[in-house]
Amino acid sequence: MMSAGLAIAVLGSGRWARALAGVLQHNEGTNPHIGSVWLVRPRGLGTEQGLALERLAQADMIVLAVPAPAVRAILREAGVAMHGGQVLLHAVGSLELGQGHRRRIAEVVREETPVRRVGALAGPALAQDLEEGRPAALVCGSRFDDVGEMAVEVLSAPSLRVYTTRDIVGVELARALVAAFAVAGGAARALELGPAARAILLARGVAEMARLGVALGGDERTFFGLAGLGELAVAIEGRGSADFELGVALGKGIPLAEAERSIGRTLDGPTMIREAVALGRERGVRTTLLTAMDRWLSGQRSMAEALSDLFAGQDHAE
Repeated sequence: MMSAGLAIAVLGSGRWARALAGVLQHNEGTNPHIGSVWLVRPRGLGTEQGLALERLAQADMIVLAVPAPAVRAILREAGVAMHGGQVLLHAVGSLELGQGHRRRIAEVVREETPVRRVGALAGPALAQDLEEGRPAALVCGSRFDDVGEMAVEVLSAPSLRVYTTRDIVGVELARALVAAFAVAGGAARALELGPAARAILLARGVAEMARLGVALGGDERTFFGLAGLGELAVAIEGRGSADFELGVALGKGIPLAEAERSIGRTLDGPTMIREAVALGRERGVRTTLLTAMDRWLSGQRSMAEALSDLFAGQDHAE
């Protein structure tokens, strides 16, 4: 499907939303598939609701880039302006986690809006990379082939490659689980464990992520591709990642609550660590690395003991 002159609304107010909007606006002048691009700030839905909803109603494509805890409330308010002819791409880095339930963001979109053609974005692309035009890549996961084709059409740029897969479940789970391992990457950096430790973290982390993701319905290939391995490699190096910064602070001995306050940005890692361990228990999936991190964060094990659990070699080789 070749799309002509799409009207694209980016729904979000953070740096990631602005970076994605920047790529689209940069493409707007030279890309015949883009008609117009604008940024809709969720806070504006309250103060200038009429204008914001009107603009959303005019969009052919909506790009959702907001913190996971805010997704349902934002979509519930904005959903009155959406319709079934629209496409929604989301770039949300976690799951919706609540009392006794877990939802992928695509599921929340379908529950709160009439939109059915949904895609999820993941991969080694940080906001700073997009802003500076550095090489980056994204994978769009969607059950609808035309959604992936539209993502390629509008987001591709000289420094940004976009790939597609029908495995939206795997893409969403990979992006969410990466946040958990970013915390470990930050701790490894603070403790100056060196490149070998980071290599172990990368190899064992992606294998653990794949085991859990497959048990939840994802395709193993997704986790060893750009959406999983690719994004994880970037996350454990930490450039611009709030969860990596949290790991650095924890590695320096700063208590969790104090570290979270000092960072002052959305942190998905600690919650995803806890939820991933619970999911592993429920599905009978071995989560050695995540369990060691969970015991450390919950105070059941000291940092030294957690590292011993991690590197003692009692798990199977990955």
